[in-house]
Amino acid sequence: MELKEIFEEYNSLPKSPQRSKLSRKIREIKQNFIKKLDYVGIIDMLRYLGDYEKDRLLLDLWNKHKDSSLFVLAFSTSNMRCYKEVYDEEKNKYGGDEEALCIDVRLIFDEKLCVFLSEYGEDEDLAYVQELTDGASWLESNKRSMRDLL
Repeated sequence: MELKEIFEEYNSLPKSPQRSKLSRKIREIKQNFIKKLDYVGIIDMLRYLGDYEKDRLLLDLWNKHKDSSLFVLAFSTSNMRCYKEVYDEEKNKYGGDEEALCIDVRLIFDEKLCVFLSEYGEDEDLAYVQELTDGASWLESNKRSMRDLL
């Protein structure tokens, strides 16, 4: 069963033993993606999750693989907890050079989306990537969130 089908079935069911079973299956798939550092699988899963679940997945990824921090920044939004935690740490690593950090995040973002598209090339996959790439750039998003905090 494809990830899309699992989430469609999960979302169509009321609270039931079947829904609980699918929830466990989703959790196992997520844990497997994180364990194997399967970025393509993680990107695929992110499209089916709400904001809270995305934040949890990216936090779990970062907690297991600290070297995934640029990926986490690339695929999170500035209002997510994972973004705030990872951003502070990465900004220190980059000596406060936001522009250099932004360049590296964009490179990771582009690289991982290219790999994703090499495995997923259907119209809906292209539309998903289009949606991701049409959003505000990481640096613009960061600057907006900083203005919101002031």
